Amino acid sequence: MLLSRFILTLRNIKTNIELEPTTIQGMAASIRRYMVENSYPKSITTSARFRHTRNTLKAKAKHLKEKGLGNEVNRADRFTDEEIQELYDQHLLGDSKC
Repeated sequence: MLLSRFILTLRNIKTNIELEPTTIQGMAASIRRYMVENSYPKSITTSARFRHTRNTLKAKAKHLKEKGLGNEVNRADRFTDEEIQELYDQHLLGDSKC
């Protein structure tokens, strides 16, 4: 129950803005790894004891994605053919020796 409450309240300390879903999933993976390394008998990912925590993670991720905080917003766009040609023209791509 405490772990679920922790997940629900996660925010950036400096800006008080909610974190990206993958950041929260990474934190949960770190907690799982810590528990495995310290021989904790239950697993966050499979144990019935942590079902509420898993449901909280899913709900939090869904909520954040609905607010537009998914990582796809930060995804880089592909270069256009014109941009690639410009990089060749400036000798930034290719094997020119300028």
